Amino acid sequence: QSEVESATSTFNAAVSACTRWDQALHLLGTMVWSKLEANTITLNAMISSCEESGQWEHSLLMFAAMTHSLVEPDTISLNAAIGVCKEVGAWEISAQLLCSMAQRKVEANAITFIAAIGACETRDEWDKALSFFSMMAQNTVEADIAALSATIGACANNSEWERASLLFYTMAGRAVEANEIAFNSAISACERAGEWEKALRSFAAMAHSDVEPSAITFNVVIAACQRGVKSKRKWEQFLQLF
Repeated sequence: QSEVESATSTFNAAVSACTRWDQALHLLGTMVWSKLEANTITLNAMISSCEESGQWEHSLLMFAAMTHSLVEPDTISLNAAIGVCKEVGAWEISAQLLCSMAQRKVEANAITFIAAIGACETRDEWDKALSFFSMMAQNTVEADIAALSATIGACANNSEWERASLLFYTMAGRAVEANEIAFNSAISACERAGEWEKALRSFAAMAHSDVEPSAITFNVVIAACQRGVKSKRKWEQFLQLF
């Protein structure tokens, strides 16, 4: 290992150890002043430092600046950048980054797609979320509970209860066990669309599973029934579920 490589490794370790993004940025400036070339490890450490400090814009700017400096990002780099897009709801940028992975011959994984779907979820871009979800199969990436829950959530946020329910009930065929987030998203989708009976069916399915309902679950179910349950008899049917 040459002295230059050793010095770069030392700086990379120092950047990775930084708990503040401005300290990491200062170290990067020192690297440049010392005429040391940043590499992919440096890029990942800088993005991570900015991300952990909540400096979402700085994280994306750092990614752009370093890739323009011919530092090749890897799966970790791009996943981190797409993860930042999720935090700021920048689904357009996440789509561009996802497409760039094929061009760069960087392999996308489940984390990549979950982050991209999450970016759509925060901006009610349910159709884009479904598109990213479909891309998982095209890239032979197995859809896990996190991907399904995020996609169902994106549909729920836009009252697309039919699509949310369809995805929810495909879990069994995919041998994926539903969790609280998936159940809550499916129930919420029905509640937003005024489909209180379907919300109750999903809640009943949850009651027969090993998943424990939370306060969020009960609040959504009650809200659904307030929308549609008018008669005393129907309220009695609802209360029997508890």
